[in-house]
Amino acid sequence: MRAKIAEDELALANVERRAANIRAGYVYVISNIGAFGENMVKIGMTRRLEPMDGSTNSAMRPCRSDLMCTLSSTRTTP
Repeated sequence: MRAKIAEDELALANVERRAANIRAGYVYVISNIGAFGENMVKIGMTRRLEPMDGSTNSAMRPCRSDLMCTLSSTRTTP
């Protein structure tokens, strides 16, 4: 029971931290030869906790994207 309470408190603290800084997120650079062709990359931003979930690896792309880098940012919008 105590472990569950500690886990819930940590999750709540993470939510409060993210809510306090709603512009924080990741800037990422991916390549995908099958979708973009050679010598092309996509630079994007996401607020997801795991940058490779969802928008950076859509099922609509014919090949899995290669993550080249991610940068944590405290301000991802102007």
